[in-house]
Amino acid sequence: MSTRSRPRARRQLVVLAVAGLSLLVAVAACERYGDELVPNGDLVAGTTTPDCWQLASWGEHTTEALVRVANALHARGYGLLIHDGYRPWYVTKMFWDATPPAQHEFVANPADGSRHNRGEAVDLSLYDLSTGRPVEMPGTYDEFSHRSYPGYEGGTSLQRWHRELLRSAMEAEGFTVFTSEWWHFDYKDWKRYHIGNITFEKIR
Repeated sequence: MSTRSRPRARRQLVVLAVAGLSLLVAVAACERYGDELVPNGDLVAGTTTPDCWQLASWGEHTTEALVRVANALHARGYGLLIHDGYRPWYVTKMFWDATPPAQHEFVANPADGSRHNRGEAVDLSLYDLSTGRPVEMPGTYDEFSHRSYPGYEGGTSLQRWHRELLRSAMEAEGFTVFTSEWWHFDYKDWKRYHIGNITFEKIR
């Protein structure tokens, strides 16, 4: 299976304070789709936050649940590394159109909309609080391959342990992992929210 992923921009890792906790956020350094900026890219160490991003945008209950997850993981020496939150519908359509049909399991069908479009999904991983570095998982974020499956049995035992730690912490607070992406979690009440197409600029 191919390991192709979505088009990427260089990313920076910056600390975002939420309810007294530090969430490590992967911030895109200005990748454009049309006139809008979309958070999607490689992890590159950095300290400067660009003005052009809107990432951590979820419903109130989803945010509260994420803070509880972060609290539980902090006690174990890990923090949340946030890759993506709300995503406008038109970006979902772009991803779908740009992805070969054989890999459509890794992108949302715009006919149905994405849970990201509803602000009730989050793409995330873990980082080590003692080093500030992302932990290794059996597969990389946004990888279009079998290594992205939550039940993939390859990789090292430590990588699988990291993946299961994240999953158990998220499931304890009402999130469900997506069937083909270990990093994607939907909050339990996502069906209550409509599909959004508001641009990042308008929700700042």
